Amino acid sequence: MTNISFYLQQEQSTKSLEQIVSQLIYKAYQQDNFIYVQTQNAEQANLIDEMLWCIQDDTFIPHLNVSNQENVNLLDNNTEDLSLIKLTPEQQLDSDKYNFPVIINTPTKNIDINLNRKRKEELLINLDEQIPLYFSRFHRFAEIISKQETAKSQARKRYKFYKDRGYPLITHEIN
Repeated sequence: MTNISFYLQQEQSTKSLEQIVSQLIYKAYQQDNFIYVQTQNAEQANLIDEMLWCIQDDTFIPHLNVSNQENVNLLDNNTEDLSLIKLTPEQQLDSDKYNFPVIINTPTKNIDINLNRKRKEELLINLDEQIPLYFSRFHRFAEIISKQETAKSQARKRYKFYKDRGYPLITHEIN
């Protein structure tokens, strides 16, 4: 069963949601996890993408920002050469064909997430207000909640949804 964690941004927090997500990605990546990030929109996906390039001076986290069609560089399984692939919302990307430990996406892109991977665990990070239909395919699921009251209200509904279905829930407060 999927373990669900809620990460609540506190009122006094000076970290942005994207910074919180980047730190969570960094920790999960160090533990050899596959991380899939569902953002609200392409702008948020691009912010996280940029942060992963400079999360620490001596660290690089290989990742794919599917929401940015201009920069979707994927490793070809057969040739191991870089090739540019542009996706339309109707197309699907088989995430297992490409060996990226982190994939960043928006709700407008369809990705076939094959979780038979060589990594220890899978982590889905959700920044969207909607419950991803595929969340139960992941071992771990993190809901990142901003300090804005509307976001908290939506999160309470999602929390109730998970609780009513018997999912184990943990809450973390982020300062």
